[in-house]
Amino acid sequence: MSAATFWRIGAVFGATAVGLGAFGAHGLKNRISDPQKIANWVTAAQYQLIHSGVMLVARGNPVACGLFTAGMTMFSGSIYALVLDPDHFKPLGPVTPLGGLCLIGGWVALAVTKNPAMAGWPHQLFLGGGLTILTRNDLDAAQNDGSGAILVSQASPYSAASTACTLLGEVPWNPDKNDFDKALNRSLIYQEYQGLATKDQLYWVSKADEADDTCRGIDAQGQVQDLDCLSEIPTLCTQSAPISNSSFSNSSAAWQVTQVVDQSQFTGYRDYHTWKFRGIRYTKTPERFTYAAPYLQDGDVMAITAGADCVQPIGEVTSGSSEDCLFMNIWTPYLPPMSGAKEAQLKPVMVYLYGGGFTSGSGKNPNTDGTNLASRGDAVVLSVNYRVGNTGFLAFNDGVHNGNYGISDMVAALEWVNKYVKYFGGDAGRVTVFGESAGAMATHLLLASLKAKGLFHRAIMQSDPTGYPNNGKFTWSQYAAIEDAYEDGTKKVLNETACLLPSNTSTASQIDCLSKISGFDLVNLTTNFNGAVVDGTYLTYHELVVNETNYYSNNVDVMTGVNRDEVGVQVNNYPENGTTFTKYFQTHLRSSTELYP
Repeated sequence: MSAATFWRIGAVFGATAVGLGAFGAHGLKNRISDPQKIANWVTAAQYQLIHSGVMLVARGNPVACGLFTAGMTMFSGSIYALVLDPDHFKPLGPVTPLGGLCLIGGWVALAVTKNPAMAGWPHQLFLGGGLTILTRNDLDAAQNDGSGAILVSQASPYSAASTACTLLGEVPWNPDKNDFDKALNRSLIYQEYQGLATKDQLYWVSKADEADDTCRGIDAQGQVQDLDCLSEIPTLCTQSAPISNSSFSNSSAAWQVTQVVDQSQFTGYRDYHTWKFRGIRYTKTPERFTYAAPYLQDGDVMAITAGADCVQPIGEVTSGSSEDCLFMNIWTPYLPPMSGAKEAQLKPVMVYLYGGGFTSGSGKNPNTDGTNLASRGDAVVLSVNYRVGNTGFLAFNDGVHNGNYGISDMVAALEWVNKYVKYFGGDAGRVTVFGESAGAMATHLLLASLKAKGLFHRAIMQSDPTGYPNNGKFTWSQYAAIEDAYEDGTKKVLNETACLLPSNTSTASQIDCLSKISGFDLVNLTTNFNGAVVDGTYLTYHELVVNETNYYSNNVDVMTGVNRDEVGVQVNNYPENGTTFTKYFQTHLRSSTELYP
């Protein structure tokens, strides 16, 4: 049984017992004439309240939670027997001492075993505050010079502040050894700008001499002053994690952190600029040609390695693609405490959808890593894998397997974000979807999808291929009817795989035939269908209409744009010798009109 399950059981027992105790102490005092019974009942209620607090501390430790739950069940039964009928208390025999031994064993287990829910976390973060990485990110990939810091927002005395830094593998930030102006002056002033700190806010830094009884604080202007060590203010810890790049990332235990997400615990890691959680499964792996739904992994989840890319032809992704691919990656500058963050502390959210013509692409492409965007933009950034090609869009004319499976992945990811991004410091009320090329087209599709209503609030389309032909028949902005998609794409796939035989006239038999073909072979056929269809669920009209009220479009802010030399790769860069300007222009004007009829 998992630690989370033990905790839930204990929480139910504890809450019930507290309720009974409080009700008895308050509501039954007029019915129980014996003052001793009333006193016993009050004692029982107090005991249960203490026990519930103990269960919260023990959360994530299965041994301690199990012993506490068993002990509470036996011991509290004896206590209530004493309350209701003290004359018959002794015949309960060994139950009371056995329950007491279980409780003692729980405390021993809590003391000697590691609690994964608290690994890497300062204890006071269970009460409030949170962790913010403060660095100066100039995109120069310079080595960590010690100027950055981790802000522990929970106000506490210096002793607790020092312990918080120790639990992070750090020490209080030293103003005598590090350059305040390189990073912290701008970062702390930004905290004021956000309304998260007052202008005269002080932060714990290291003592001038650890043997000294005087402690020190620093303000947003870098002024250091002596303070009473019992003062309660936030803390600046050192940030010694290395800087990551496209070829290096250190996710070893020294930099790992465990974040509680609802009833689960996700272990990620930090580099110099952000907290990172990779390979988060946002939906259960759906069967082929079925639709995704949001899902939260249960228990203890290691989220330090990105998951597999969705199955696709060899190209951008050279190997390792899989149909078990529906993962997301998260980069965030801020982690809230278990108690939750104030709305003002939550960051805007940016969800990236990759390009690749809906036949390829990767959420872990190092060129679109979210570290710098999260760090410089003070945003929670996510990249999402979605199914492509025949596994993501092949439509059947049976009213069930209607295509648009890749779009369902995107919607499921946004639903996951809506529920759980707050645990990573993100504001579900400020979600921007953005993408490049096919990622822009995906954003375009979501603008037209009623299923995505309310799940995002801004959209950015970079090099949206609207109007560009898709396999010579449909433009990207025109969504085919399922019947046309079946004739133009699915039948070709069925013919090429010998699944369109007289014995395979039903959709069920055709899908069963295709299920015997590997996903990799399926997307490497001559026909690799990659178009959205009007399925009546995710898309209800053949295009996005924004100037009429009869058709649905998500009412969000939109930004769009293209590159200076968009589609330049489709034409020759330089004319051959002797080519006149007129001939060159005519040639490329013709090719341009073929590309954009």
